[in-house]
Amino acid sequence: MGKGGKDIFSAAQYFYPKSSGQMDLVGLQITTTGSNVEKAIRVFKEQNDSESSLYLQGLSDRVTEDLAEYIHNLLRHRIGQIWEKYGMRYSPGYPGITDLSNNRI
Repeated sequence: MGKGGKDIFSAAQYFYPKSSGQMDLVGLQITTTGSNVEKAIRVFKEQNDSESSLYLQGLSDRVTEDLAEYIHNLLRHRIGQIWEKYGMRYSPGYPGITDLSNNRI
């Protein structure tokens, strides 16, 4: 636990140190529901249609996360069975990742 009762998270804690001589594997993926979703949500909000805005936001989040999970499982399967028990997938929306300020950088 970190200061204030918050968890301290770093994906680096799951990697072998270079001195161990062990190999690690990193796969990076990006999933999205498209570049127009944020604009559509903004239009709904400007029209005071909060219900449509919330539904579209929720659907967009769910589709993106499900696509990420699908791709993650596909990659784990292609890498081979030995890696399946070790594979982890992190998303900027996870509660353990509290500082999102570097996402746009």
